[in-house]
Amino acid sequence: MKRWAMGLALLLGVGIHAAQALDTKGLVLYLPLDEGTGKVANDISGTGNHGALTGDVQWVTGKHGKAAMVSDAAAGNMIVVKHHASLQAKGALTLAAWAKVDTAPDSHVSIITKADTWMIHVSNWQGPGLEWEPLYWTPDFVAWQTKASKNVPMKEWHHIVGVFDGTNVINYIDGKEAGRVAQKGEVKVSTVDVVIGRDSRGCCAARKSTMTVDDVMVFTRAVTAAEAGEIMNYTPTAVEPSGKLAAMWAQVKSQ
Repeated sequence: MKRWAMGLALLLGVGIHAAQALDTKGLVLYLPLDEGTGKVANDISGTGNHGALTGDVQWVTGKHGKAAMVSDAAAGNMIVVKHHASLQAKGALTLAAWAKVDTAPDSHVSIITKADTWMIHVSNWQGPGLEWEPLYWTPDFVAWQTKASKNVPMKEWHHIVGVFDGTNVINYIDGKEAGRVAQKGEVKVSTVDVVIGRDSRGCCAARKSTMTVDDVMVFTRAVTAAEAGEIMNYTPTAVEPSGKLAAMWAQVKSQ
């Protein structure tokens, strides 16, 4: 209720001191996952990249408001965002999400995937937690478990921002740089769908996990270290009254 009241006040121009507005340049996907009902996850970036809840995906309490929990009962449980040209960028990309991984019976899974193009890979290489690592398919890409990988505890909320700036892959966990690795070249172009809560690659589509995700974002630019922290703490109520995210978020809440 408090979050809704703040958003309404901002939309009406009431003078509430808000956090610094997020720079939405290059934001092509933003799923707040606050619907709480139905089978559609609305994209409020303005590009229309809405997600479809497929299989056993439940609305639950999230890090901010509601969130979507994907069950490990079957590999077909996921959120699917249909491919669109806006989701493909060759030179720079940023992937971001809150996630809580409760189970990983197949040892490896993904928070968000555009198969063989980009993903946030999750694996149990070292334990006792899971290794979270952003991956980008460029000519310079070799294999995962690089210096950008970071061990993250299971059954806890954590935030990741994975950045590719054309020369480096940088991993921010909970707003702080957790690792980086040098990597050059353009990101591979593909027409596959974006999948949230599963690894949709041909090699790995049977892998399952119980995972709760919230505030999923994709930018077609490399965000800065300061912005990584802003993204972690961001909700659409923090933009100016005329901001498109606040207006679109209000539409989602009214549905």
